[in-house]
Amino acid sequence: MRVAVTGHQPHLLGGFGEEAASRLRSFARLWIQRARPAEVICGMAPGWDLAMAEAALEEGVSLVAALAWPDQGRNWPVEAYAHLQSLLGRAALVHTAFPKRASDMWSLRDRWVLERGERVVALWSGVEGGTAEAVAHAQRLGKPVENLWPDWRRLMEEARVRADVG
Repeated sequence: MRVAVTGHQPHLLGGFGEEAASRLRSFARLWIQRARPAEVICGMAPGWDLAMAEAALEEGVSLVAALAWPDQGRNWPVEAYAHLQSLLGRAALVHTAFPKRASDMWSLRDRWVLERGERVVALWSGVEGGTAEAVAHAQRLGKPVENLWPDWRRLMEEARVRADVG
C-alpha cells in the first residue's frame, strides 16, 4: 500500500522543540508499525510530513519525497536543513514540483503527493488551511483518508496531565 501524507506543521503540533518533535516521530512510527505501508509519500514540510518521513525510514519503509522547489528548506535553521538533506539522501525517489519558486508550488506539490497514494494518512485538527485543502482534494479524488487527530489530541492531553502531576 502506498500512503500519501498530509498534516500540520509544528506550531499546531506542540511546537518546534525536540521534545515535541520526538513525540511526533514516535506517534508516526507507531502508525507505520501498525499499518505496514510499502511506501510513504511526503511533501517534506516541518511537522507531520517530516515525522512520517523519518519514521518510514526508521521502519525500513520506502520513502518518496516531494519538494515544492529545489531550494525547499534552504531558509530553515542550519540543523533543520541538514536533517532534511539527510532524509532526502535516503529517499527512494525525490520529486521536485517546480524548477523555481512559484505561487502555487505548495498546493501542486501536495496534489502530486495525494494523487500517488492509494490512501491518505492525515494529522488534521479541522482548521482551515493547507492541510484542509489537501484533505478535501484527497476526498475529491476518492482516496480513503485516515485522520489521526483524535489519537494525537488524546496523546497531547495525556502528556499535559503527566507534566501537571510531575
